[in-house]
Amino acid sequence: MKARHWLFFLILPLALRAEPQALTFDGRKVDTPPKLTWWPVPQYPRELFNTFNYVQGTVVIAVVLDERGNLTEARIMSSPHPAMVKSALTTVNQAKFTPGLMAGRPIACIYATSINFVIKYGPGRGSGFEPDLPRRPKIPLPEYPITSAPSLTYYCEPAYPHELLLEDVKGEAEVQWVVNEQGQFESGEVLSATRPEFGAALLAAVENWRFQPTVEGGYAYKSMVVFRQRFRPGGSFLSAAEERMLNLLKKGGKDLVELKALDHRPHPIYQVAPKYPVADEKQCIAGEAVVEFIISHTGQVVLPRIVSATRPEFGWAAVTAVGQWFYSIPTIKGHPVDVRVRMPLGFDPPKPAAPAPAGS
Repeated sequence: MKARHWLFFLILPLALRAEPQALTFDGRKVDTPPKLTWWPVPQYPRELFNTFNYVQGTVVIAVVLDERGNLTEARIMSSPHPAMVKSALTTVNQAKFTPGLMAGRPIACIYATSINFVIKYGPGRGSGFEPDLPRRPKIPLPEYPITSAPSLTYYCEPAYPHELLLEDVKGEAEVQWVVNEQGQFESGEVLSATRPEFGAALLAAVENWRFQPTVEGGYAYKSMVVFRQRFRPGGSFLSAAEERMLNLLKKGGKDLVELKALDHRPHPIYQVAPKYPVADEKQCIAGEAVVEFIISHTGQVVLPRIVSATRPEFGWAAVTAVGQWFYSIPTIKGHPVDVRVRMPLGFDPPKPAAPAPAGS
């Protein structure tokens, strides 16, 4: 990893404000931030039209610009959906910048800005395709009387169970969970699944989803929602990169290379940490999962699989997170390649919340 990559984290508090910011490599604020001279229209990911076609939002991105305003590196700081990462990188790589200025002179700097993804038109709405959406239970429990379902703001796909995917096993699962007043997963259960692995994969995914909580009378309320996922080896569930890697693995995966053969180790452009499973929080158990995945020649992480896990829940949480990652393009002698990676991921139980001050 190049030494300056850690500097992306230096501007994280600035970047999350979703306002243009610029810092020098030693942390000073640039006198005159870089300016955009040309910015292509961001393309809403087509694969999202076949899932939740109302997921919109802002991707916050940090870029390294040299003294001439040329982009040399980029890192995604936050994204409403992993599919927006590739589109955001395509957009920013085509953009044109003027350099930042310090004391009137051009200077290399780190620049944080944002890219908005909205749906103005497309094949999603009115196309005859009606995706399954989170909904209220048919028979709502009395403790969750709110009549409207919360609005989804962050979504990631469940990891397709690796062995079932290789065997072309289809199936479906349905889960039910409580969304708390902050719009986060509080507790949930698998209602049905054609295979236990499908249920475990879906439950691990929805633990990562975030919502705009239901508000009535000026107050946010808890809600109970139900969601059904159909698992199909082909079609809209897998991206083009995943389809290609799946066919490669079915032939033995001989064309995949190992990390040691690369020119240099790919560095992460976008990562999310595995979410500690809610069901295990009360037990306060630490553990680990080992995950194997492929970094495709475009930098997208595809087809993560659980190699081992101290608890099954840790394994599903790990592959759910890793499936959202994006890396710099792996190369051998300058040519993009697909590389197989194996990585351990640790799980530490969340620290208990600090007690409220007396009299508060």
